[in-house]
Amino acid sequence: PTPGIVDTWSSLVYHRGILAYQDQGGKVTAHSAQNGTILWSVDLDPVTWAGNNASPVAEGGVIYAATMQGKVFALDVQTGTQLWMKDLGTYGAIESSPAVSQGVLYFGTNSGWLFGISLSDQSLVLQKELLTWDPETKQWYPSMVGGSPTISDGVLYVGCMNGDFHAIDLASQDTLWHFQTESYIHTAAAIRGDWVAFLGDDRLFWIAHKKTGVILCNPVYRGIDNYAHFNPFFLDKDLFAAGCATHMYQYRPEECRVITTIGLGCDLRNSIVGKDGWVYANLICNKICAWGPDLRTSTPTRTVTPTRTP
Repeated sequence: PTPGIVDTWSSLVYHRGILAYQDQGGKVTAHSAQNGTILWSVDLDPVTWAGNNASPVAEGGVIYAATMQGKVFALDVQTGTQLWMKDLGTYGAIESSPAVSQGVLYFGTNSGWLFGISLSDQSLVLQKELLTWDPETKQWYPSMVGGSPTISDGVLYVGCMNGDFHAIDLASQDTLWHFQTESYIHTAAAIRGDWVAFLGDDRLFWIAHKKTGVILCNPVYRGIDNYAHFNPFFLDKDLFAAGCATHMYQYRPEECRVITTIGLGCDLRNSIVGKDGWVYANLICNKICAWGPDLRTSTPTRTVTPTRTP
């Protein structure tokens, strides 16, 4: 494959041998995962600049992508053919990456609305306005959804740009609990056992009991070196996270502290991921690095630099 620079905040999505992403103009492009060949590229809204701050998601042979114009598109993963489109533009821009669970596509808008679209008939099965109370003005304000929803055991967890974090029961659509931080929340939540974790632009590690919202650790440790725009994840008993800078962190909730700081050498391009005891990072300096189970050293176990091939 030929390396190149793409103007995108989107993470890659892998599905059925295809790697796809969405650029900031709203265009979705799919490559062969085997050789990097571009298979198709689709402008979601060629008439107006669609805009995009979210990543697509794939399920059942379909790629789902959202735009800043408040539209949701379903594309055939093999051909890029548009299967359907849902226009919710009157409810604001979609800056939240969608998530799929039990045949429903969930996402939020920057005007404070949370939606669930049935993948079978595109009907709305969830439409809920998220509000926060301002004690100074004594008014309710929309909780602008900025984080991607995470679903676990019938509960949807989502963070907002005004610092709110919500737990919504999907059966009743009631808010089970919520609390407010003091900064934007751009990331999706990570879940392990009874705990839900996320990060905000305050650079704190927030970990709460997923049923009650009780905070596990007093979030006073500013462990992230820059704004947290990349999703954290659990690997075994530890939480891995990174900010918009050159370090990755291994945080141990049971001890409420960072146990390893890993220097990356350059900024991240998108979220770090973990699988089978390994941690992977895609860096803006055109390197993909992998760390094995022993993370006590900042030296990657493996490093790949993409090169041009005939």
